[in-house]
Order: sequence, then structure tokens, then C-alpha cells
Amino acid sequence: REVAPLEELIGKQGKEIASESLEAASKNPLLAGQKITNGKLPQAALFTVPNKQDNKGRPVQVLVEIADEFQQLLVDFKEHFGYDLLLTDTYRSFERQQAIKDRYTKEGRGHLAATPGTSPHGWALAFDCNTVGSDGVKGFDGEIYKWLFKNAPKRGFWNPSWLQKGAKNKKGKSTEEPWHWEVLNKKQYLSIFNAIESEQAE
Repeated sequence: REVAPLEELIGKQGKEIASESLEAASKNPLLAGQKITNGKLPQAALFTVPNKQDNKGRPVQVLVEIADEFQQLLVDFKEHFGYDLLLTDTYRSFERQQAIKDRYTKEGRGHLAATPGTSPHGWALAFDCNTVGSDGVKGFDGEIYKWLFKNAPKRGFWNPSWLQKGAKNKKGKSTEEPWHWEVLNKKQYLSIFNAIESEQAE
């Protein structure tokens, strides 16, 4: 399929949002002196979206520094479609990631679940959503995925290339996940978290 380059999708606005969020994270005094561990983030690092729950009734939580753009993406979505984006997961604890990994492994789909301690959900940098739109089509060919693919990058999020249509791992197994979206600059966030942990170790 033909898609616009990520750089083009992000645009100037997306780049500025991503840069500002990273700068805020690197200077966040609330994180100082706290251990930043995947799936065990301190409450000060999390933002709970008011009056919003996922499809399991759980609170919708993301890293404080990406909360504004995440909420704006939800607003953008509703303004376009006329209804709320149905979220299926946001911040995920280490224990819940372990339970998901165990269940997927038992079902023979272990490669689709991140190893506990490595998931971007455990850093509160990702969200999953229901991709079935009013057109009844789900996944890559549905209206929700197509809209998010073009518009989420403008708010600093994307469906990573290794999860897009046709993606496979080294063993040739599909890694497609049209429902998963995360921050564009995840690696830079991890560098910030690692720096905080290094300071604590010293």
C-alpha cells in the first residue's frame, strides 16, 4: 500500500509537540529521586484522563508529559467521527503485562506480547484502541486506522513500522498490530528514564 512518509505525516506541529514533551520530561522535578521502572511508574509520573475509562472500565493513564497531546488527539478524533475513540489499554502494570504474556504464550501467540519490563505500555507511552468504525471495517483497511495513520503523528503518536500491515519478525511470524499506537520518540524517553535511574544509583 502507498502511504505518506512519516516525516510528512508528522509535519512541523508534530515535531514541535514531540520536542516540547521530551524537554518537559527531562526537567520534571516530580520524577527526581524516584525509581523509574517499566510497569511500576510512580503515581507522580502518570496522568489519569478525567471521566475516561477503557473498554474494561480501567482508568486511562499516560505519562504526564504526553497527556496534553494525547487528550487533544481524542478531541480531534471525536470532532471528526462524532463519537469517542474506544480505548482498550493505556498504562499497563508489570503484573498485568506478565499475565498477558503468559496467556498469549499459552495460546501460541507469545510473540505478540512484549516481555514484561519492556512494553511501551509499561512506560505509559502507548495506547491500544478498538479499530472497528461506523463502516464496520476493522484493522488496517478500516476508517479508524486510516484516520489515525494520517492524524496521530500530528499529535506525536504513530503505529510503528514493525507493527504495520505486512510486518513480520525474524521467524517470519506476523507482528501486525493496527490497534497499537505509541509516542514517536520512545527511545529518547527511555534515555531520560535511564538517566534518572543512573542518578539514583550514584
